[in-house]
Amino acid sequence: MYFKELYEEIKIWKRIRKIAIENREVLEKSNFRVDWVGRIYTVINLPDEMMDRPDLHEGWVFMQLRDYDSLFMDIGVGDYIF
Repeated sequence: MYFKELYEEIKIWKRIRKIAIENREVLEKSNFRVDWVGRIYTVINLPDEMMDRPDLHEGWVFMQLRDYDSLFMDIGVGDYIF
């Protein structure tokens, strides 16, 4: 059972990696970076007024990422990363 799940995860990773590398320029225009493994990442800075409320950090970051939903759907990885 473990090897079947591992195989599925590797298959999804390879698909995302291929799409990320092919769309590197589009992602970089939206301030995302793609590393050699195929990970898509960015840095989202918290405003100063959020620093004293650590319980709200994760929710605020997820709200900021909502702006990029259409970008991820357009390049074809939206179903995998959400």
